[in-house]
Amino acid sequence: MLRLFLILFVIVFIPHPARAAERPNILLLTIDTIRADATGFGGCARPTTPFLDSLAAGAMVFDNAHSTSSWTVPAVASMMTGLYPPSHGVVHGAIARGAVYDQEVLSAELPILAEELKKLGYRTYGIASNAHLAPEMGYARGFDRYKCVGFTDADSVNRSVLRWKSIIENGKGPWFLWVHYYDPHHPYHERRPWFRTFVPDVTRADGPMILMAKESPPRAPRRQTAAAARFAVLARGLYDAEVRYTDEAIRQLFGTLPFLSDAAIVMAGDHGEEFLEHDNTGHCRNLHAETVRVPLFVRQPDGGGAGHRADPVSLVDVPATLLRLAGGQWAKASPGMALIGPPAAGDRTLLAQLERNREYGLDEAIITSQWKYIVNRTSHKTLLFDLATDAIEATNLAAARPDEAATQETRLIAFLKSLAPPPAVIEKRALSKEVEAQLKGAGYIH
Repeated sequence: MLRLFLILFVIVFIPHPARAAERPNILLLTIDTIRADATGFGGCARPTTPFLDSLAAGAMVFDNAHSTSSWTVPAVASMMTGLYPPSHGVVHGAIARGAVYDQEVLSAELPILAEELKKLGYRTYGIASNAHLAPEMGYARGFDRYKCVGFTDADSVNRSVLRWKSIIENGKGPWFLWVHYYDPHHPYHERRPWFRTFVPDVTRADGPMILMAKESPPRAPRRQTAAAARFAVLARGLYDAEVRYTDEAIRQLFGTLPFLSDAAIVMAGDHGEEFLEHDNTGHCRNLHAETVRVPLFVRQPDGGGAGHRADPVSLVDVPATLLRLAGGQWAKASPGMALIGPPAAGDRTLLAQLERNREYGLDEAIITSQWKYIVNRTSHKTLLFDLATDAIEATNLAAARPDEAATQETRLIAFLKSLAPPPAVIEKRALSKEVEAQLKGAGYIH
């Protein structure tokens, strides 16, 4: 009897190598500059994402997902580390003469997604089409193979992934693949046939306005209400066509690599894009909904957990979610939570932060299910929005509701104090004074 008990104990309780192979393959699919309402599953009336919509139909879609910033570097750093910008410390960066400058490197002190998955026996692969995500900036850490293809289109990204088809499909053990597409980021291209389908009334007179919309960042007319409105229509049409082009590229990737469909899939945007909703174009200028709310869904291989959730979630939740899908747990304490199963009890608090440059100052936002509070620490300008009645953040209630604004400021300060400090030493890519002056003049330093 004792011998039988010991045999059963070994069978049931001792980990077996075969069980590692039962862990699901995982695909992290991220798209640069895709706002939540640019997707069909996020409410876009145009057919911008038919293929992603088909994936989302079998997934849990998070209708109230937020980035941790309104540009790529701090946002993707949060997706890789599960930390908010004050804790990972990666908040600046610029591109000059094809190279990355003035950008913090992800510290080796911080846990990073690919390394944690490797500990669970995963083979790890990453393709990123944004020069800010170059290997020397720390994003390759933990990957068996990692390639940054610069600011290239989705077709180029797919070609890079396809070169690894055999090793991903035929290697031993589960795989993790991260693919980051760039195309919705300006400068926009006139993707055919989708741009003319989305904006069918384009005339020759729109030509100059289209050229302005194709600039990087887009250059809107000043003090011309009718012209500005037309510019927004054209710019949004170009942008939506870029989203549609990206969706088509993703469909083609799945068609060429059918094994992707059997993987656990997390799809996320890193930040959004503005079309004059708050008098700006592009991104990295504020922390409003159009640049901070992002699409996010989690699709499990067995089809479980599909539906929609309205509770506030953040990109800091991505690592914990992927580790849970892999059968593990995030290595260290993080404000992120696994987005599998029911939402946590209580009203959750989220943070977004933007420090575009030292002259502009630091924007900080605290977000709950009802309130959003934004403050600029340099100008001391405050914004307060009741998200329950004003999801597009059109009416600033800071002056009308000073008590609520003060409550949210107190909440923000307390939340910031609760976060882990950044690494003691953070390496930074130096920027020459000459190039810095040029970039400041052009508005490119973040």
